Amino acid sequence: MRVVFGLLSLLLLGLCGSGAHGMDGVLTEELETEQTTKETTTDIWVEVKALRDMVVELRVKLSATEDKVQESESQVDELRAELIVTKMHVEMLQTENSAQATKLEALETRLTQTESTTSELKEENAAQASKLESLETRLTLTESTTSKLEEETADLQSELLLSTSRIDQLETENTEKPQVAFHAGLTDSGNIGPHSTDSNLKFTKVITNIGNAYNPSTGFFTAPVKGVYHLQFTVAGNRASPLIGLFMFMNDRFIMYSFEPTDSIFQYITKSVVLELNAGDEIHLVLPGGYSLYDNTHNHSTFSGFLLFPQ
Repeated sequence: MRVVFGLLSLLLLGLCGSGAHGMDGVLTEELETEQTTKETTTDIWVEVKALRDMVVELRVKLSATEDKVQESESQVDELRAELIVTKMHVEMLQTENSAQATKLEALETRLTQTESTTSELKEENAAQASKLESLETRLTLTESTTSKLEEETADLQSELLLSTSRIDQLETENTEKPQVAFHAGLTDSGNIGPHSTDSNLKFTKVITNIGNAYNPSTGFFTAPVKGVYHLQFTVAGNRASPLIGLFMFMNDRFIMYSFEPTDSIFQYITKSVVLELNAGDEIHLVLPGGYSLYDNTHNHSTFSGFLLFPQ
């Protein structure tokens, strides 16, 4: 556009120059040759002046047009600069959008993971709740069992207290109860008898004599207190004794008689009685006449007894 206006200006200026030069020559010739009138010359100059004014006006318009063109070009440059800036801004926005998209994708991934973890936690919480409920049930049962055990323990403690009291009472009774027990062997000399008459047996080898109720010098057991007593004897014989036997007396009253014929190397008789005795009652054993017994260090023949309970 600027080049077109330049060529147009040059054309107008050339026309004006050539026209003016031609007119000056014509006027000179006319002045020299024909002496034309002033009116004709004046009209021509008026037309030339009008043409020049037109050229000036065109130049002014051209200058204004050039200014507008420059202004338009400046605006175009500004628009180009703005376009570049806009492109850069668009590129930045695209970069930011890409970063935002990446961040959004990462957030979506994290969200998916979080949802998965949340689902797992919900399942674990449900399992924990079920387990807790089971534990609470077990705890309730345990508390119930513990309560029953506490009640049973209280009952047992009560029974234990009663048993302890009873034991203390029995211990007191046992402490106060007379302790009577004896066990004695007959002799170490071997055969005793036969005699022509009945004879009291003296079990001289005292093994036990709690309460000293048995007298080995006489062979008599004397009840120290009234009560029920258990009394027992075991006697032995051998081939040298054709008959073995004895009597048991309480005081002077006959209680029991036992005998056995001897048909082997050793023959034994064992008897026991339970008697209710008064304090001072005496028990002793008698060897009948014609009978014999045997004893040695092995205590084949013994006499024993003890208090079951006092009365």
